[in-house]
Amino acid sequence: MFQRSPVLSGLLRYLVNETIAGRAATLKSFIVAVDALGRKEDFDSASDSSARVQMGRLRKALESYYSHNTAVDSECIYLQPGSYIVRLAPLSVAYPGLYRPTPDGSVSARADRADGADGADGAAQSISVKPQTILHTLTRFIGHPYVL
Repeated sequence: MFQRSPVLSGLLRYLVNETIAGRAATLKSFIVAVDALGRKEDFDSASDSSARVQMGRLRKALESYYSHNTAVDSECIYLQPGSYIVRLAPLSVAYPGLYRPTPDGSVSARADRADGADGADGAAQSISVKPQTILHTLTRFIGHPYVL
């Protein structure tokens, strides 16, 4: 997934850095396209949706990752549609369509998605976390052999 996509990996790192620096709330498509994706300053975000497309791919890649892997530190990295702010939350909040408690009380991700839930209805809640927590979780996430 991310190991084959330096664009998505770089985009995620950029968004985490901007979130930690407290600038994520001011990010717009144009800024992400120029600063993270290397578009030129004369880039027209109205006619070129590359930033929005890459954000959609990143959201799907993160969801795919969590459908096959256990959350690092019991927290999932996720991005709500329409937002560039990196958030951490338990699987049940970040990707509710993947959440499935097991009989022993632990939680596993559902890869079959038979119930039709996609977790993309915007119902995921933002969990406020300290920047150090995001950085720690991202560092462990990026260090996972499946990711990079």
